[in-house]
Amino acid sequence: MIDLDLLNDGVMVYSESNNLKADLVVGAFGLDEGMIRVMERLTPYRAPDCLSSIVTKIHPGEQVMASFGQYLHAFLLSSLRPVEFGAITPKGNHLSINIAGKEVEAIAMDRFLRLPAVKKVLPEISAQLLASLSYYKGRFPTGPARHFLLPRIIMIGDASGLNRPFKGKGINSAILTGVRAAEALARHGLTEKMLNDYRSKCADLIADLPYGRRLRWLTIIFTRLGLIDNILIEAEKEPALKRALFHIVSGQKPYRTIWKEECSLPLVIRLGFALLSRH
Repeated sequence: MIDLDLLNDGVMVYSESNNLKADLVVGAFGLDEGMIRVMERLTPYRAPDCLSSIVTKIHPGEQVMASFGQYLHAFLLSSLRPVEFGAITPKGNHLSINIAGKEVEAIAMDRFLRLPAVKKVLPEISAQLLASLSYYKGRFPTGPARHFLLPRIIMIGDASGLNRPFKGKGINSAILTGVRAAEALARHGLTEKMLNDYRSKCADLIADLPYGRRLRWLTIIFTRLGLIDNILIEAEKEPALKRALFHIVSGQKPYRTIWKEECSLPLVIRLGFALLSRH
C-alpha cells in the first residue's frame, strides 16, 4: 500500500500495481515512516512517541549457547548516555543484543559492546565476531498514538502505540490488538458499537500506559543517581521488591497489577531509608 483516499462510503487503497476500495482499513504498518506520513496527511492520526533502538546478533555456536543458558541480562548504565538500557537475550541459536534510548546511533552500540560489564556476560568467542556484526536500527512506542481509532481506519500493534510500556513486545501487541479488532468487527459490523467495543477491549492496555511511563521516569532517575545496584541489593532482603522486579523484567504481569500486589507504603519507606543510608 502506498496511498489512500478517504471516500464517503469507504477507503480507496492504492498499491504500486492496483487499487482497491475497502470498507475498513486496518493499520498494521508498525512505525513505517512512509505510512505514518500518509495517515497523518489524511487523518487526525498522530504517531506515538518512540525510543530508537539498535539490535545486533551473535551466533557463537550450539555448545556456547547451551552453556550460556536462558538468562536475560539487562543493563542500566548511567555512563552511556543517551542509552537508557541495553539487553543481551538468548534466542535459540543466537544472542540478541539491543540498546535503546531517545536517540541512539551505531557508535553507542560499539561503546556498549566494549563495556567491561557487557564483555563479562558475552561468551569469549564473541570478541572474534564483533568486527563482522551487522546492526539493525528500529523504533518502538513509549505511549499511545493519538486518534488510533477512526471510523474507517483502525490501528493495531506498534502503529497504535498500545504496547507494554517500557518493554515493547510489538508482535504480541499486534496479535492481541488485531484479534480484538477482528472480534469487535465480527460481533458488531462496521458500526459505532464496533469502535466502542474495540476501545473497551483495549482498556487494559491503555490503563497500564501511565504506570509504564512512571517506571521509565523512575528508572532513568535511579540510574543517573547510581541507585540501581543498591535497589538490587535490597531486593535480596525484600521478597515483595524481588517479585516486583522479576515481573517488571519478564513482562508476565501488567505494571498496575505489580504495583497493587507488591508495593506498599511500609516497603517504600524501608527502601527509601535503605537507599539514603547507602548513597
